[in-house]
Amino acid sequence: MPLNENALVDLDTMKNWLGIDLLNTDFDFKIELFINSASKKIETYLNRKLSKRQYTVRKDGVRSAKIVLRHYPVGTVTSLSLSNDWDFTETVDTANYIFSEDGVITLREIVAGRGNANIQVIYEAGYVTPLS
Repeated sequence: MPLNENALVDLDTMKNWLGIDLLNTDFDFKIELFINSASKKIETYLNRKLSKRQYTVRKDGVRSAKIVLRHYPVGTVTSLSLSNDWDFTETVDTANYIFSEDGVITLREIVAGRGNANIQVIYEAGYVTPLS
């Protein structure tokens, strides 16, 4: 059984922790099953994805200079667009916002206007995992 994309540990590391010789493949299927199951349960409990990946999200504007992202730690923000007609063709210049690792984008000298899904953010967030 191959490890799922969200596996939080690789097979060799787990075998080392368990004291199983890396050349012994007798238990690989069960160990991979346990890794996949535990990784899924952890993400379900936390209600978020942990492995590093790219996200494209739309957020509702609430007349604020702060935009809170669901997934963290944030590594990069590829683009940030504010739009009232949902075309998202014009992006906000990177000089007009800063982002923190904990998932908060702070706009400089502009405010995201009130609207329904009028903010689009493309960003990379998460932790480096064996398959990310």
